[in-house]
Parts: sequence; C-alpha cells; structure tokens
Amino acid sequence: MDQFNVSENEENDLVHYETGAFIKTYAKDGAVYYATFHPELYPEEDGLDATGRYLVVLLHPLGLSHFYMIERDGKWVPSDEYFSDVPDDGSKQLDLVISADILDWISETIISKA
Repeated sequence: MDQFNVSENEENDLVHYETGAFIKTYAKDGAVYYATFHPELYPEEDGLDATGRYLVVLLHPLGLSHFYMIERDGKWVPSDEYFSDVPDDGSKQLDLVISADILDWISETIISKA
C-alpha cells in the first residue's frame, strides 16, 4: 500500500496528512445520493499506511449509512461484518439496506480513484 505523508505543524503539534478522501454524488430516480470515501489508515513508525479498506459514508433519502468496503475479485464489496448467516440455508445475506446498483456505483467509484 502507498505510504501517506505526515507532517508536524510546529505551531500546535497537530499531525496533518492527506488521506486521499473524496466526495461523489449519484442521481437516481430524482434523488441525489452523496458519498464520501475514506481510505482506512493505521499508524506506522514513519507515517500512516492504508489497510486496503475504504470507509464509505452515504447520505441518501432514507438517512445516513456508513460501512467499510473491501476489494474482492477485482470488485469492491461490503466487508464481511455486514453479512449474516441465513438460518437453515448456510448462505449469507447483506445486512445493509442499500440497493445493488448503488453498491455497484460505489465499487466503480473506488476503482476509478484507486
């Protein structure tokens, strides 16, 4: 993963870094969805490094959702913690109330920026 730059602000000792976060909009059926995309970071001795996950914060007509996306087989999908077992079936179901086309848009957006 790429290392992110860390610089000390000498006046107040705050750490400033560029994470590569970005905002995108998506319009569907007269509604506009706003999403912010944030690479998840962790501290390293010489700065911050990316975990490989994106935190997505999605504002849509039903409210605010936030969740992590991971890359799997060339596509970005919700992390495993957003799935639960279907009783008596053994399969998994997504617990997020987000349509498949919006999840596809999120995946395509991350791919275009990554």
